[in-house]
Amino acid sequence: MNLPYENKDLLEGIKYDLISSEGLNRVYEIHAKHADFVNLMEDFFNEKKKTYTTKYFNRPGKVPMSIVKNDFASAAFVQTANKVINNVLSKLEDKFLGEPDIKIKQNFDKNDDSKDPTFTITLNMEPSVPDLKFESIEINNPIVEISDEDIKKEMDLWAKSNERGVELTEKRASTMGDTLNVSMSLLDKSADKQTFQLKLGSGRFVPEIEQKLVGLNEGEKIQHTIDVPKNLDNQNLPSDMKKFAGKKLSVNFHVNKIMETKNYEVDIEMAKQFGCSSVDACQSKFRDMLAKRVSNSSFMYKKHQLSNEFNKMVNFELPANAVKMEVQVFWNRFLSKFQLKRENMFSHEEAKVLFGKIQEAGFMKDSTFEDIDQKYNELSKKRLSFFFIMKKVQSDLGISLNKSDVDSEIMNRSSEFKGGLSEAVSYFEKNKNAKSELENTVIEDKIVNEILLKVKINDAKMTIKSFFEELDQLVKSLDVQINLPDTKSSNDSESEEKIESSAENDKNNSESSESADSKISKESKGK
Repeated sequence: MNLPYENKDLLEGIKYDLISSEGLNRVYEIHAKHADFVNLMEDFFNEKKKTYTTKYFNRPGKVPMSIVKNDFASAAFVQTANKVINNVLSKLEDKFLGEPDIKIKQNFDKNDDSKDPTFTITLNMEPSVPDLKFESIEINNPIVEISDEDIKKEMDLWAKSNERGVELTEKRASTMGDTLNVSMSLLDKSADKQTFQLKLGSGRFVPEIEQKLVGLNEGEKIQHTIDVPKNLDNQNLPSDMKKFAGKKLSVNFHVNKIMETKNYEVDIEMAKQFGCSSVDACQSKFRDMLAKRVSNSSFMYKKHQLSNEFNKMVNFELPANAVKMEVQVFWNRFLSKFQLKRENMFSHEEAKVLFGKIQEAGFMKDSTFEDIDQKYNELSKKRLSFFFIMKKVQSDLGISLNKSDVDSEIMNRSSEFKGGLSEAVSYFEKNKNAKSELENTVIEDKIVNEILLKVKINDAKMTIKSFFEELDQLVKSLDVQINLPDTKSSNDSESEEKIESSAENDKNNSESSESADSKISKESKGK
């Protein structure tokens, strides 16, 4: 049924109508007069002719128009269709989310002027978020007491989780599990050597080399040809090896020292690892580290409380497609934990099939797809509600993202990079997705901080144990918990291979995510 809609000033020969309105879903039909659509395509051809060259017409502007039209017919249609659709989108008063779903209702035929090109576009409107009374919200501000016993437990935990090489009481050949001090050098460049430590059997180095080093005495060496991986980011190789990425190298490995591998004890040797001159000084450093960890986690704790309070206070309609996409994101994160990943996301239907295969392999036997799917729907609605509330608060309070905000966050994260601040800056400049995620985090935290100034905050004393247990429960409530076995039997490995094989087959049969350009192009070819 056609709904009344006031047409705005548009490109010559273009008109549109709202043909469906259901919830936050809008469907528009766009009509372009054949002659005017042809004129827009001619504009495209004329612009392309100015710069186009071919093997036989190697000067710009000299390629015959007939060749230009033949070579760029499809591109001209796509560009013109997008120009028409974008022109209509710019005139709509409603705010819509994401990219429109575009379909061709009447394809273009340059030789049939009785058929006007017609498109339908489906849009999701932004929801209307009600005003929130922040003063009615109460959350807890954790006041965490760090005791001497907490420090002792933290230091004991670190000692039990980390290993060191200890002098042998008497010389012997190396065995699996020993820690070796090894020098590595190219065969023809013995002076150019790198020295490092590795634990035999840790799996953090090349397994073949680790095996060859078993049974050697101090002073002995082996030769080995290495296929250096192209990507060394996750390889435990000396940094200078990066210049040899993707190459074959013949290398000497010289055993300098054999040590017994033992866990650290809380003693001066452990203190030295933290740059401390005594165990007492190390305790002080651990107290500072623990206090910083609590401080950083405290903000997350309050943020999760806000999200829960918002969820109780307001209930507004969410775009169905946005919820569906968020559920799909959850399912793809779930599948990735079973090594099922690919560039384009698995669809909801594919996720259901793969979940069945995961169960066949012996995992998630006590769960059903429907139960997890319902949980993901609830979580998706909660996350989207929080997102739209944040967006409204940002708009109402005029909160913006400044360059200094981003630079400050990059500086905070620079400790995660071996090269410090310069490497961190370079990484985020080169990785647009990573920088976009960082910016989203920064602006969201700015909004949360503004909200925290308006809500009622009650101090709540907690032990460090109760604080992290409560925070852990808040975090776990945001996803379905998956318990994977720590070790794999041969059957487990075989099962995962079967799952991965199924995923690869599904990948070949799936439809990838498409831009508006590719959707229009495929539609036009299919007509």
